[in-house]
Amino acid sequence: PFVAMLIDLDGFKSVNDTYGHTIGDDLLVKVARRIEAHAPQGATIARIGGDEFVLLFPAGSSPHSAGELASAIIAAIANPDPELNSVRVGASIGIYQSDRPRLTEMLLKADFALYAAKRGGRNEYCRFDTELD
Repeated sequence: PFVAMLIDLDGFKSVNDTYGHTIGDDLLVKVARRIEAHAPQGATIARIGGDEFVLLFPAGSSPHSAGELASAIIAAIANPDPELNSVRVGASIGIYQSDRPRLTEMLLKADFALYAAKRGGRNEYCRFDTELD
């Protein structure tokens, strides 16, 4: 089984609008490092959109559950960065786990879960279930 996490930054557009794209780009690099610091060994991390990342890893490759990992990533991203004028963003995460890892399907279902997390108030995670389909 594999796990896909879609991680979308909450409030990133206002960072670019307020501080400019250079600070925004620096923040994206720092966010990627924070995700990487929590990722299980052997995970794949990619930026797939302006403020969206994907984290793919084999289920069971982390000593923590996917939910615990998502909570840790959300907390890490939420910490303001003193090097960037204490700029702060949040993150919402959609999680999907599959025994038949087909990337397109995994990303689509993680995306459904991501938007359910955003509807729930942002800075949260949500696991995909059939009610979201």
